[in-house]
Amino acid sequence: MEEKEVVPPRTPVEEELVGRVAWQIQLRWFAALGVLTATWFASSILDIQLPQWPLYTIGLSILLYNILFRLYLERRFSYPSRTKSSGYIYSALFRFHLKRLEREAPATAAIFDRFAKVQTSLDWLAMILLVHFSGGVESPLLFYFIFHLIIASILFSPLACYFFATLAAFAVGALATLEYGGLIPHISLGFISIPLYQNGLYIASLLFFFTTCLYISVYMATSVTLNLRQKDRELLRLQQRLSSAYQRIQTLYEVTKTVSSTLNLEEVLNLIAQSAVEAMQVKACTIRLLDESGQMVDTVAAYGLSEQYLTKGPIDVQKSLQTYQTLSSGQPVIISDTSRDDRLQYPAEAKAEGINSMLCVPLFIKGKAEGVICVYRIEPDHFSESDAQFLSALASEGAIAIENARTYQALEMADRAKSDFVQMVTHELRSPLSAVQSMLRVLEEGYVGPITSKQQDLIQRSQRRVSFLLALVKDLLELAAGKVEQLKGEKTEVVLNETITKVTELMQTSTEEKGLELKVEIAEEPLVLVGIEDGLERIFMNLLSNAVKYTPAGGSVVVRAWSEDGQIRIEISDTGIGIPEEALPRIFNEFYRAKNAKAMEMEGTGLGLAIAKDVVEQHGGQISVESVVGKGSTFYVNLPKG
Repeated sequence: MEEKEVVPPRTPVEEELVGRVAWQIQLRWFAALGVLTATWFASSILDIQLPQWPLYTIGLSILLYNILFRLYLERRFSYPSRTKSSGYIYSALFRFHLKRLEREAPATAAIFDRFAKVQTSLDWLAMILLVHFSGGVESPLLFYFIFHLIIASILFSPLACYFFATLAAFAVGALATLEYGGLIPHISLGFISIPLYQNGLYIASLLFFFTTCLYISVYMATSVTLNLRQKDRELLRLQQRLSSAYQRIQTLYEVTKTVSSTLNLEEVLNLIAQSAVEAMQVKACTIRLLDESGQMVDTVAAYGLSEQYLTKGPIDVQKSLQTYQTLSSGQPVIISDTSRDDRLQYPAEAKAEGINSMLCVPLFIKGKAEGVICVYRIEPDHFSESDAQFLSALASEGAIAIENARTYQALEMADRAKSDFVQMVTHELRSPLSAVQSMLRVLEEGYVGPITSKQQDLIQRSQRRVSFLLALVKDLLELAAGKVEQLKGEKTEVVLNETITKVTELMQTSTEEKGLELKVEIAEEPLVLVGIEDGLERIFMNLLSNAVKYTPAGGSVVVRAWSEDGQIRIEISDTGIGIPEEALPRIFNEFYRAKNAKAMEMEGTGLGLAIAKDVVEQHGGQISVESVVGKGSTFYVNLPKG
């Protein structure tokens, strides 16, 4: 597919007539002051006989109409005051008016063009009067017309410049003819003894060379200006392409970053649709995926389209031929003019929406085209090969996002199924295990008859095994409930002071029986957060019971809680056996127990810390541990205040 030529917008030279008009006004100050100064110098210092008052009047008139031009520019276009130099004026006007010109062009440019031509016409009138009062065809000011024409070549088109050159030649010719015929008086400079204005050959020669000089000057000046404008267009076209390429690269980067940082499929696809519209400067974008039947496509993301168009009806792959071709061929499909293309399923709705061209590319998921991403433009015949390549790159990111989301959903479903299974099995096991425990207690207490010491030992061993299994079932149920339900209970304001106090009171008997000292240091201020009290209670129960379990008699356990930096901080320290350094990274893993913990307490599920960590994170907090073998451990819990 051949790439279409990018039509550049108006160049800065064309768009900034405002700056050039301001420049023209700026130069006129010097011209007016030059006329006044030169008149004074020639008459007073050089003692040349000149009609001073007419020349002063012309100079003052130039100042006057230049002031009027400036006021008009100031009032009509908020022209800024001069502070330092003409360069400042040009750059200031560029900054203040460029965006306005872009919005109002070409009407604003036409206004400035006419305004500049009015100024030049008045300058031409002032020039011919200056020439007349400074010697007519003998005046040295004649060739200042060339200077004005060079300025005109910057301001106007070549045709306008040739018009002003012709006007200057005609005006000088008319002046020379009128002076030659005596119809108007000739103003002599006083230092030319020969009356050249009455020499027909001189006048003819002067007019010939003057006119040819004007036309040659216009030709050379406009040729240079046109060449510069062409270069300007090329630079602008390259700048536009470079800017577009940079924007598209930036868009791909942002989309890639979002795809890699979130599994929220809706967020990613909406970002891709919006990014395509902004980067490609199109009207709208849609992302559609095949449904389970493979015959229809559902819109999963859209940007820039009306609700009426989005709900126009189902998209049938067989009837929407551009969708079918995109999916079947796996290649981009461009519709240059929707009014002349029969591949659309809803052409009337597209026309009503203002869609005149569109580009569709396939979404490949695991090597199979399972969707399309389409962009829409108001202008017909707009899309190119580079547009298709960029949209295909965005489609690849969309496909990755869809694959990631589907994989995550599959893993989530598998994890949920596993948790459901664990919850079901452990729930079914709890009842028979409780029954077995009750029967063993009946046997141990002799309700079915006397038992021997050997039988007593076997029953006690069985009871310990059953108790362990019941503890394991309880922990598994808590873990599965946390993962499946994600603490679905109603969250309320919980005062942790009361929760921690309740847990420490429940553990008081165990610490006293084991000969441990339990210290509780809780801040007097209410430690309030939003959460589920049962879950929070489970955190502290697990941590405190572990501290008591793994601290030898005579040791101590300390519980501290306070508020700091918008967080509720809890520390549970003990002087127990500690945790080996190599075990610290795995201490919160499910079913993991350190070797020294197993040696001290054979029974244990290895789920208590995993449950505590899960509940802490569900409340938006963090849990960590510091420990030294033989000296004890400290668990730190940080929870957000609410």
